[in-house]
Amino acid sequence: MTPSTSHDATFQRGTTPRFYQRGTDRTVLRDNQTDFESVESASPSPAEVMAAFFAYVQSQLAALRRAPRSADARSIALLSFLESQNFTAEEIGRIGFGLFTSISDIRTYLRSVGFSDAVIDESGLLEDEQESPRHEWHESLVLPVHDRFGEIVDWLRVDLGVSSRRHLRYTTMFGFETSGVPVYGTDSIDYAAGHVSHVLLVDDVLDAARLRGAGIVNVLATAGREDAMAPRRWEQLSDLGIQSVTLLFRNSADAHHRIRGVQTTALRARRTPQIHVFDSMQFGPEGSACDFVREHGEAAFRHLLANSSLVYRAKDLDWAPRTTTRWRRPAPRPFHAETFWSTVDWHLGNIRDSQMRSAFTSVATDVAEALSRGAYHEARRILDRLLEPVHQTPGTVSLQGALVQLQDRARADRLTVPNESQSRSDATVTTIVVDRSGAQIPRMAEVLVDNLQRRPDSTWTVVCDDPQLMTLHVVHELANRQTSGPGLTMAETVDRLALRDPQGGFGDKPWIVDEAVDQLQQWSGRVRFVGASARWHEELQDAPTTNEPPTGILVGPSAKNALQPGGETSPLFRIAARLGCEVVSVTVAESHRPNGTGNGGNGYVAVRSGEAARFHEVLSEIVDRAEHRDGQQSQR
Repeated sequence: MTPSTSHDATFQRGTTPRFYQRGTDRTVLRDNQTDFESVESASPSPAEVMAAFFAYVQSQLAALRRAPRSADARSIALLSFLESQNFTAEEIGRIGFGLFTSISDIRTYLRSVGFSDAVIDESGLLEDEQESPRHEWHESLVLPVHDRFGEIVDWLRVDLGVSSRRHLRYTTMFGFETSGVPVYGTDSIDYAAGHVSHVLLVDDVLDAARLRGAGIVNVLATAGREDAMAPRRWEQLSDLGIQSVTLLFRNSADAHHRIRGVQTTALRARRTPQIHVFDSMQFGPEGSACDFVREHGEAAFRHLLANSSLVYRAKDLDWAPRTTTRWRRPAPRPFHAETFWSTVDWHLGNIRDSQMRSAFTSVATDVAEALSRGAYHEARRILDRLLEPVHQTPGTVSLQGALVQLQDRARADRLTVPNESQSRSDATVTTIVVDRSGAQIPRMAEVLVDNLQRRPDSTWTVVCDDPQLMTLHVVHELANRQTSGPGLTMAETVDRLALRDPQGGFGDKPWIVDEAVDQLQQWSGRVRFVGASARWHEELQDAPTTNEPPTGILVGPSAKNALQPGGETSPLFRIAARLGCEVVSVTVAESHRPNGTGNGGNGYVAVRSGEAARFHEVLSEIVDRAEHRDGQQSQR
C-alpha cells in the first residue's frame, strides 16, 4: 500500500514529513552518520515524538491520494472510504487524517529525525502495553486525539473492515482512561469565559469534527457506538468545568439502548454534569446532527436545538432534592413482607372497581405497618374498616399532586396496569358513549389531552373516582402522541415511571414518557381533579362568581350517575348554564353498564360487596399466622 520505499520518490512536491511538522526541533545528522542506533535525541518530550509521527502519517496519506490507484485491497478500501464520506482536502487536513504504513517504515523515519529506539519504544506508538507490535494498525487510517491544551495524547484507528457509511467503529491506541482525555474534541472547547456551561456529545468522531468545521462550538464525541463511557470519564468531564451535556446520538434502532447505557455509567460516577437527551427522531431515519447540518445548515440546527424539548432526568441521578418522600414498605418482623404483599397484590389485581381497590390498598398498608411493629390487635381493628360502608366526600386534587403520587406509587411497585359513539346536544353538554366500562378512563384521557393541546389557554376540571389512574392514562395518551412508531403499552408506561426496564425491552422510545411527564408539569395549573361524590355539582354551582370558571368540565360515568339514579343529563345542563363553560360527559352504554348503587341524597354511599369480606378473611388469616409465629419465636 505504501507508494514507494524510497524517500526520494515518496517525498516530493512539498509532501515530505517536514512539510507537515509544526515547528518541532530536530537534530541534524552529519553526512557521514549512517548508524541509526547511535543517534540520540536531546531529551525529547512525548509531544515531540507525537508531532513527528503526526507529520509522517499526514505525508503518507497525501502521497497515497496523489499516487496512481494501486491494486492493493487496503489502499482501495481506504480511498473509497474517503470518497464515500465526501471529504475535501481541507477537511482531511483539519481533521488530521493520516496513514499508518508499517512499523519498520515508521521506526526508520523517527530514527532519521533524531529519536533513539528507546524513545520510540517508550512512546508506545509501535508496541502495546504487552510489548506486542501493532500489526493490526498496518495500512490503517488514523487521526489524533488532543487534550485540552492541544497536545496529541492518543490516536484513533478507523476500522474500515467493520464500518459502514453511517456507522463507524474506532479503536484507540492507548485508551481514554490511560490518556486522561475523557472524550474526543476537548481541545475545541471554548474557555473564553473561564468555564463551559454546556457541551454537545455525539456518538461519532467524524460527525463531531464536521460539526466543528461547520461552526458549531463545544462539540465532543465518543469513540463510536460501542463506546459506553466509563464513570471515571464522566468525572473528568465534570472536572473540566462542564455543567451540562446534551446527548445528540444518531437516530437508529438501538439509540435508546445506547443512551440508557450512557446514563447507567453516569449513575456510578461520583460527580457528573447534568445530562439532557435530544430526541434524535427529528433528524430523520438513520439521521444524525451532522446530516441535519449538511442538509439544512447551521442556522436551522441552532434553531432546532433552541426550540426542542430536552429530557432531563434529574430524578435518576439525584441532582435535585426530592419534594416528597418515597413510600417504602415496612421492614419485615415476624411476618414476611414479600409474602404479604405478593398475596395482597394478587387479590387487588382481581378488583375492577378503582375506588374499592384504592381503599383496600390503604387498609393493607396500615395492616403491614402494624404487623411490622407486632401490634396484632391494632391490625385487627384496622381490618374492621373493610366491613364499614365508605362515605365519599367531595375533594379537589391538583394535577401536580396526582402526578407526584402516581410516580411515587410506580417506584414503590404499588402501581398495577389497569386491565364510541358520540352525540351532541344543542347546548354546551357533550355526551360520549363508550361500549365498555374499561374504555371510560382512556376516552376521558384522550378528550382531556385533545382540549389541552388544541387550546393552550384552557383550564379543565375533571370529576373522577381515582385521580392517579386518570393521570396515568393521560401520561400514556400524551406519550404515544409524541412518536410515529408503535408506541408504548400501559405496562411499559408503568415500567418507565418506575425507572425500570421491562423484560424484553421497550417497544418504542421510552423517553417519550419522560417528555409526557415534563409536559404535564407545565400543565399543572390548568387541570384540577374533583372527587366523584353526590355533592360535586353543588360545590361547582355554589362557587363564587368572582372566581374565574374553568373552560370545561370533564365528567366520568360514576360522577354522572351520582347526580341522580340512572345518570340523568339535565343537571349537567344546569352546571353548564351556571358556569358558562363546556361540559363533556363520558358514559357507558346501558347494555354494558355494571350494577352499582347510586344515591342522590346527602352523600354517595358505596356499600361493601362480598369482595370486602373475602379480602378481610385473607388479611385476618395473615394476621393470625404472624401472631402465631411470633409466639413460637418467643418460646424459643
